[in-house]
Amino acid sequence: MSNEAERAVSAAQGIEEQAGRWLESQELGPWSSQDQQNLNAWLEESTAHTIAYLRVSAAWQRADRLQALLSTSSARSSSKQVPDTSKNPWKVRLGVAVLVCALGAIAVALYPGPTEYQVFATTVGGRETLKLNDGSKIELNTDTVLRLAKGTEQREVVLEKGEAYFEVHHNASHPFVVHLTGHRVVDLGTKFVIREDGRKIQVSLVEGRARLETTDSGKPDRAVILIPGDVAVASRGSLFISHRERVAVARALSWRQGLLVLSRTSLGDAAREMNRYNHEKIFIEDSQASQLTVTGTLAVSDLGEFARIARKYFGLAVERRGADIFIRQPRGSHAVPSNHS
Repeated sequence: MSNEAERAVSAAQGIEEQAGRWLESQELGPWSSQDQQNLNAWLEESTAHTIAYLRVSAAWQRADRLQALLSTSSARSSSKQVPDTSKNPWKVRLGVAVLVCALGAIAVALYPGPTEYQVFATTVGGRETLKLNDGSKIELNTDTVLRLAKGTEQREVVLEKGEAYFEVHHNASHPFVVHLTGHRVVDLGTKFVIREDGRKIQVSLVEGRARLETTDSGKPDRAVILIPGDVAVASRGSLFISHRERVAVARALSWRQGLLVLSRTSLGDAAREMNRYNHEKIFIEDSQASQLTVTGTLAVSDLGEFARIARKYFGLAVERRGADIFIRQPRGSHAVPSNHS
């Protein structure tokens, strides 16, 4: 067995044993509110903790039935010696439960089956809504590629690029996981939007909670819990979290209605956002024009309205070259026009 496999087995065994100790403490008591808080914190540390606890709990119930069968068998048999489980029945149940789960965890660690994915992709300017069997919904924004794990028990996606809104039906025994470059998001009963542009990811929490984990080393190195209004921007080696008002988060989701909502947004940033949705592009040719700010609502495909605003309200020169639009300060102009709102 390789060192990597040995570490995987050891980690799986350790998690299952800890889950067994939590369950033992609950069953034998006393169990305080502080104990429950400590258990909740342990469960939130890792998806593996939550799954192990649920597995041990289910196996505990099966072990209870097995212990009853052993007792019945002992009463009926006079020729065979069977273990006396009457003195410490909980030890038998716990031992069987942990053993069953540990064997299962070791098998998964050693022989993880390959996950098959179905690929969904939108074109530039396109959108698509996926409705999953578990009641969850995923909305893909423009120029997005997402891989969805096949199978009714799989709740796993890979967002390769683009932007997607997730409305997840929570299931603690089968957490919904979104894999990203160097990170992953684990649903804790949530509505959230993720944007992946190849350089960084942005996760905006709309409702519920989610856990953002850093996985640069192949395993969770760091995890933070996001609450509604939190916006996490992460790249390799960095993570920044800010909190926004609900209206600001709603503006970030305006693309679901085919709109771009601008709030004191620089003309350069507005042009870059419009370009995400269109094959024809807008180019701001000088820094003065690029730094002007605009507030308003545009249809994401309406490049003509963008050009009209630049010309009418900012006095900028607008020129079409082929299918693209080029915007700049008029030649000989040094004054900066007032901003439009």
